[in-house]
Amino acid sequence: MTKRGGTVSLADLAPAYQDRAIRIHAGVMEGEKALKQGRRSALLRKESEDAFNIVVERFLTYALPPLDTWFCHIPNEGKRSKAEGAKLKAKGMKKGAADLLLIHLGRAFMLELKVTGGKVSADQALCHADVRRAGAPVAVAFTLTEVETALRTWGIPLRGTAQGFA
Repeated sequence: MTKRGGTVSLADLAPAYQDRAIRIHAGVMEGEKALKQGRRSALLRKESEDAFNIVVERFLTYALPPLDTWFCHIPNEGKRSKAEGAKLKAKGMKKGAADLLLIHLGRAFMLELKVTGGKVSADQALCHADVRRAGAPVAVAFTLTEVETALRTWGIPLRGTAQGFA
């Protein structure tokens, strides 16, 4: 894998995510068919979604034009205590905000990342509708190719492709 100003290998990912990142990058989640519904499945999906987020970050760093585009992850996920949740809400955190905020030439875009079996929650659907009403497009992507497609649909030029990133 290559990125701006050097190379990035899978070794740069946390060891627990290296194999998962490869499988997610290929659009496959190991053992998905074998896993039953329940806590174990939810934990695996969460770990896989984290790994997918890391792969997408590496792809965006590699492919986006460095001077025209900025992006960041919005850390809305995870369980928090009631006190911590209230504090974050008071600071402006919104339920259902997409995983990534991108700005290209002064225009905002939001990208929700999901893995196979993942679904947009009710809070996410409401937030996405609010963001669209405010004038910014929102896309949901399950694969790196879908991330690339969303960026190209929005008119954001890329310096590489998802296929070339593998």
